[in-house]
Amino acid sequence: MSLATCHSEDPDGIISSSLLLRVEQMTLSFTPYRNQDQDLWNIPKRFLGNYVIADLNAKQKYLENGVIERILKRSLSMTWFDHHDGTLSLRSDLDTLGVKVVARPRVCTAQQIYEEYLDDDYSEFLAGIAQGHDYPPSKYGGDATSEQLRVGKDLQNIITLYDLEHPRKLQTLAQQLAKDKRWLFRGQYNKTLEEDIAHCELRFNKAFAEARESEVLYDLHGFKIKTFYADPILPPKDTPRNLIEMDEHDSADGYLVFFGSPKNSAMFFRHPESEFNAEIYCSAMGGGGREGDGGFGLPLNCSKGEYPNVRSLVLAELDEVKINHSPSNSTSEYTV
Repeated sequence: MSLATCHSEDPDGIISSSLLLRVEQMTLSFTPYRNQDQDLWNIPKRFLGNYVIADLNAKQKYLENGVIERILKRSLSMTWFDHHDGTLSLRSDLDTLGVKVVARPRVCTAQQIYEEYLDDDYSEFLAGIAQGHDYPPSKYGGDATSEQLRVGKDLQNIITLYDLEHPRKLQTLAQQLAKDKRWLFRGQYNKTLEEDIAHCELRFNKAFAEARESEVLYDLHGFKIKTFYADPILPPKDTPRNLIEMDEHDSADGYLVFFGSPKNSAMFFRHPESEFNAEIYCSAMGGGGREGDGGFGLPLNCSKGEYPNVRSLVLAELDEVKINHSPSNSTSEYTV
């Protein structure tokens, strides 16, 4: 039986796993970005099937530390579905090693899995949810429906909750989405999802208000950066997006959100009207991203009490990144 390791923190990763289940029965495992290095290293010693990676960014160090060779030795074949810049840039290296890479820019992983294997209306609906959430039509264009956008937002909320507090529910959700559309009948969720979504909304509203209150300004190489501390219950991508959306009259170039323990990670997004490139800084910190936005793991435990120290340490490291900025070139190089 095949094995898939999928991103655990957003609709694209979960829907990708559901679509893979619609292709064939396979064993699913989920990992957040903060744990993916360890989880990719610790795959089972041998299994009779293909190993699939979905919605996880490939890193140069995987070519250097033997992770890719280790996976290839332990599986019959290996396929990498993704859309992040790291995977796109390493495509030829992965191909040379024998990894089948299915990766296109601005096309989410679920959409690529759908186009590779499936052609039914329900799978297309699921892929459209992931595509609309990863690449909002208001910024990127596209034809996601209002229902798909609403469902993507709601799924993001419960996925964040499950990933943080009930990891086993991610398996249940993936299997439920894979079967059919009974979880969403005439625009209404089933009872379990409806209750979890309502529970999330109450917690998120309070946590988001607290995040906004934590705002502190910082000058990073001449760019205006707003930093925030966020409860780990808040969704990783939607939080900086919402902060930018609600910051119409006093916007910054970049929005750096520190997510507390146990996430211990940061998301760094640029304002769409700024020439700032947050992705470069994220890569320098060992993370990655796409199209000027990104994220990275924090070097220390980021409890609310330790946040000021973590923030100071991270900003000092970002200050040391030597940037060759070219406003018209989103692939500016960085050095540390």
